[in-house]
Amino acid sequence: MAHGVLTSRTRGVVGLTSLLAGAGLLVALAAPAGAHRGKEPHPVGETSCPELEVALEIDAGWTVVDIGAGDLPDEGSSQTYVLSDRGTPDDDSDDATVTITVVTAAKVFDWTSNIGIDAILVTGGSEGSYFYGYQPDVSKEGAVVGDGAEATSDVDLGTPPYGQPGKNPIKSISFCFDDEHKPPPSSTTSSSTPMPSTTTTTAPVVSVTTAPPTVPVTNQPGTLPETGSNSTGLLLTLGGVLVLGGGAILATTRIARRRSG
Repeated sequence: MAHGVLTSRTRGVVGLTSLLAGAGLLVALAAPAGAHRGKEPHPVGETSCPELEVALEIDAGWTVVDIGAGDLPDEGSSQTYVLSDRGTPDDDSDDATVTITVVTAAKVFDWTSNIGIDAILVTGGSEGSYFYGYQPDVSKEGAVVGDGAEATSDVDLGTPPYGQPGKNPIKSISFCFDDEHKPPPSSTTSSSTPMPSTTTTTAPVVSVTTAPPTVPVTNQPGTLPETGSNSTGLLLTLGGVLVLGGGAILATTRIARRRSG
């Protein structure tokens, strides 16, 4: 046998290895996009909703409610939080609320709300955060691509790298919204009859901010700080080449075996 010529068995091994490697690469790259069934996230660095308003040139005047990781429910559990107290002390039926269901501990969650939410910032650590822009519609590249519409629910939100437990856990979740229905002014009429005590199942909210940002945004208008790799397209191409090349090698090997038989 001449040196440098691969046997049928060796060609088969090479083709199968190439095919499996390419398929694995494509699955790994496609998983983050395929796993999320709602609004796709845009990766950002250390920032806040007010800063993003400035960076994206959004004149929304968002009310921001931050819920820290320590106040999130356990994995597989749900918790309701008051975003805006719109009623009287003994009547919470008109409160703006959001319910968070944790799918993967400190990593992935679903949410529903009885009001429209404009955007959500899921803050992580050194590996970055994810920003979900509903109204206006913010693309994965950090550009405003349309008016969009407020959302009242979404699924599979989290921090990068997407859906990998134990990596870059959630530090806080910021719900950004237009509080269009302010609570009625409190009555100045005093009463000698004490108000009955009430019990609520909602958890306390960590902080609410409406003030403009105090830290300047250094990136150019309309862009946001990126934290991910820009080589995804190249890796997808490589995965496709490996799959096609491996398949071709296996096909030619089978044909060669048939002819030699």
